[in-house]
Amino acid sequence: MPIGAVEIKVNVVGGDLEKASHEFGLAPGAGRRGSVYFCEDVSEVLSPSTPLLDSGVLLRARDFPGDDSDSTVKLRPCRMSQLAGDWLGAAHGNGWKYKVEADWSGPRKVLAASCTAERPDGRIAAVRSGAKPIESLFGPDQERFLLDCAAIRVNLRALTLLPPIAATRWEPFDVEGLSVVAERWAVGDRLDFLELSIRVPAAEAAGAQRAFERLVRDHGIGMEPAQETKTRRVIEYLVTSAGGG
Repeated sequence: MPIGAVEIKVNVVGGDLEKASHEFGLAPGAGRRGSVYFCEDVSEVLSPSTPLLDSGVLLRARDFPGDDSDSTVKLRPCRMSQLAGDWLGAAHGNGWKYKVEADWSGPRKVLAASCTAERPDGRIAAVRSGAKPIESLFGPDQERFLLDCAAIRVNLRALTLLPPIAATRWEPFDVEGLSVVAERWAVGDRLDFLELSIRVPAAEAAGAQRAFERLVRDHGIGMEPAQETKTRRVIEYLVTSAGGG
């Protein structure tokens, strides 16, 4: 199965956040605000750890007012040979969408496969309150994808829904021929960063990454040197803050 698209990302943090917001017109009131949640295998009697994240399994739920809530099972990094059966060529099904693409952030270039499904309104709130079990965040086809393709076995009902991340998303905007997506995540006053990304055909990815990073630099915006994914940083922080150990 050829990789059709590459998502190229850069992270902006610290003093460059406001610079980027000004340069690209990312006014807080112009973005859509919502909440992002992740699930992890957390125990109060064990040292903080992220076994799902470390095994390339990301379980996410999102709730943006005005949009349908959704959940995603993502394998990142993954191997093409992990994608068993019809998952090697699937695209969508009854109520779910599936994609396989490369994920580039600086020198880090990995494969990601994800299955996303809409969830009923109020489902995330019901799980948070205990009225619904955590496995109800995911549909049967997402569970099948997890069972068929994940590198580890995952019992959804044994997981913990981590506290919410405050997220702001803006409509894509064009800069020098590139269609840029911006999303800002914040957790209290401890974590705050902006991810800028573009999605391009695989054949154009190398040149597009150079052009994208040059564009950011030319606007006087510093990129985080490590370019660690925002997802890893947030999950590790939330798990540690949850007091495991």
